[in-house]
Amino acid sequence: LLITLAAFPAIRPAAPQTAYAQEGNLVTVISGAANIRSGPSASTSVLGSVPNGTVLLCTGRSGTGWWRVESPYGTGWISARISQFRGDYAGLPVTNEPAGTEALSTVVAAYGPVKVYSNPNFDSFVIAIVPSGDSLNIIAITGDGNWVQVSSPGGIGYVNLGAVARRGPLEQLTVVGDPGPSFNGPTAQLNADTVVIGIDGNAIGVLPAGAIIPIVGRNADGTRWMVAPDFGVGFIPVTNVTLAGTALEIPVVDAGTIAGPPADNVTRFTATVIVERKLLYKKDNYSGVVLDARRGAELNVIARNPDGTWLQVIYQSNVVWVNFSGISLNGSLELLPVVSTETPPNNRIIINTYALNVRSGPGPDFTSIAVLSGGTEVRTTGRSPDYGWWRIEGDFGVGWVNMKYVIFRGQHWTVPFVTEPAGEIALPYAIVAIDRPVYTTWEGIEVAGTLPGGTQYTVLARSDDNWTMLQLDTPLGRVWLNAGAVIFRGNPDLVPIKHE
Repeated sequence: LLITLAAFPAIRPAAPQTAYAQEGNLVTVISGAANIRSGPSASTSVLGSVPNGTVLLCTGRSGTGWWRVESPYGTGWISARISQFRGDYAGLPVTNEPAGTEALSTVVAAYGPVKVYSNPNFDSFVIAIVPSGDSLNIIAITGDGNWVQVSSPGGIGYVNLGAVARRGPLEQLTVVGDPGPSFNGPTAQLNADTVVIGIDGNAIGVLPAGAIIPIVGRNADGTRWMVAPDFGVGFIPVTNVTLAGTALEIPVVDAGTIAGPPADNVTRFTATVIVERKLLYKKDNYSGVVLDARRGAELNVIARNPDGTWLQVIYQSNVVWVNFSGISLNGSLELLPVVSTETPPNNRIIINTYALNVRSGPGPDFTSIAVLSGGTEVRTTGRSPDYGWWRIEGDFGVGWVNMKYVIFRGQHWTVPFVTEPAGEIALPYAIVAIDRPVYTTWEGIEVAGTLPGGTQYTVLARSDDNWTMLQLDTPLGRVWLNAGAVIFRGNPDLVPIKHE
């Protein structure tokens, strides 16, 4: 399959024990926590962090607001703004050594799991999904400033800046453009070598297995797709392909059709689901949901509708319809019988704001499963009974968007009222913007370690003294943190009071 799931947990160093110097020139940390950097500048790399009250031996000063110190991480630098010096200031040597190394600019999945795309737009293929709290090194930035090129477990790809927290400067980054064709519509990955047939009916070239190419048109029954590679414009058979986007959005550019065999409910080949979730609809129409299929599910394909935008499949002994989007076809569309004389309405919505969360259920308290940028157009398959939310389908699977922030196109009277999927209520979470010390109990006496900035954690409980402290689920265990030191997100009514 094309999509690679990057489910590798972040590996973070254990929090150091507090280091106390006893004599000589000393520096004491007076902020919640302090980074020890490799050089006398905020743009240099972080060696580690130390909590409030740590006393370090000072061996020099930069003359620009930094102390050189001996720390648990070796010789480094600490900002004078967050520390207090005691000793012989005049006797301190002025130095810029060690100069340190420039810190890499990174993005952090601070608001939930983040998708890495093969190209800088939401219609391209997802090559990795980065777990919440993990970070990626930035390589370059696009000319519009909306996307950064990153190094991910799935390879070099692109992350939308609206979906992540950024650390480090962007000004010195190389500017890059779209590395391949423009993916502003349905795009196919070819899973076998494919011959391209020119407009005159003759072969004009071969696209190799693994090629990713935009689909610019189709014939009337969707069995041939038009492509425009470097060697010319032509058609390819819809055979052994993976489709990102939906076949409904491919314009008809040729009236030709290919007659399939008689219908017999026999499995011709299989299709593999490549998105998080696909809805399967009733055999006699395209609106009633029978069940759903998760990523990796194999569907037995038995037929198609007249324009090739829907496939009839057998799944868990049910004969159902599935929209031709977000699946990998393991056979040839032209071998399928045509079993329906009806083409479903193309109801869709357009995102009418800068960015919009797609939620797992019809309400703001449900988990966010994707973020769509303004102008994105997706298919809608239902609406909530309170008229507040549209159910939509896309590369993310199935989700809900708030009606207030979208524009509807289509036949609204054909969109059914639905309540599924019900989704999952999002657990409240806290965003740690900068390095913060955490404690073993809500009294805040014994330091358990330091949480790095740009991360987020699930909120498990709160103290009973008017939200002074929050208990978080972290790699350090269940720890407590001052509520004023984080950004809280979620429904506060879901946070229980805990007495210790």
